[in-house]
Amino acid sequence: MCLRNQVVSLKQPWPSAIFQSFFHPPDLLKLQFVDATSSGAAARLTYFGRVDFGFVDGEVTPENPLLLHFLREDGAWKFNTLQYVNLGNDDVLKREIRAGGKTWLQRDDFLLSPEPPPLPRPCPEPYQVATLSVLASGCRAAIEVNGGPHRETVENTSADLVIIGGLRKGANKITVRPTLSPIGHPDPPRLEITVLARTGNPARPTARLLAWKIPPQPWQESYDLSVWLKSAASLSGP
Repeated sequence: MCLRNQVVSLKQPWPSAIFQSFFHPPDLLKLQFVDATSSGAAARLTYFGRVDFGFVDGEVTPENPLLLHFLREDGAWKFNTLQYVNLGNDDVLKREIRAGGKTWLQRDDFLLSPEPPPLPRPCPEPYQVATLSVLASGCRAAIEVNGGPHRETVENTSADLVIIGGLRKGANKITVRPTLSPIGHPDPPRLEITVLARTGNPARPTARLLAWKIPPQPWQESYDLSVWLKSAASLSGP
């Protein structure tokens, strides 16, 4: 259902569009195995090394952890999702993991819940296809768009995310809840968020609707951002 919602949010045909992705699964044989853990209906495999998703041919990627999550369904383990952890310049932790250290997996946000996550509801085709670009360095950002169905957490990495359900006509509320990250922590931390509308026009493929940077610390518990969309048709013009 998560994958279906991503495809529908791009106004692409389901399920045929999933076979047209430029994303390439990383080669696990080139990574160091770190840990295998299960709890109830959830399980996880953890690897470490230069994780290559095939975005840029020949690119030398930094060493970071890769976590593969599984759920038990009808008596069998099935792949659910992957989690890429960007440790930034935390060389001490990288050396610890390279040596087989697992204490970092005992952090609260890495603990496995024995209960499967709630099944998301199917989203309708969006009024406006849009993406959310996030740069989180030294921090974690929990982001929610229009109260759901889009909920995302980005920590110590940059991400370009399809907004599940897209944007609606009129006011769109984006709630950001930032916290400092105990790993990969630069000084000072950075958090930048950009919202782009996908226009479908080769001459102007995107239109920037929002560009936001978090103010200096101390941070608020949450920030409410607003994107006003007058019409989707106007974004398709030259």
